[in-house]
Amino acid sequence: MKPYDEQLECDGRVMEILSEHQCQGWLEGYLLTGRHVLFNCYEAFIHIVDSMFN
Repeated sequence: MKPYDEQLECDGRVMEILSEHQCQGWLEGYLLTGRHVLFNCYEAFIHIVDSMFN
C-alpha cells in the first residue's frame, strides 16, 4: 500500500471459480462499488471473456 492509496483494505480477497459468466458478473458488481479488480483467465477462454466485456 502506498500513501496515496485511498479506500483500499490491506487484506484482499481471492475468489476462484471456473464460470467466465459468473466471474464477469462479479467483476461488474465490484467495479460498480468502486473496488479494484484483477481478472485472470486462461488464454483459450479470453476471447469469450473479451466479447462479454465489449
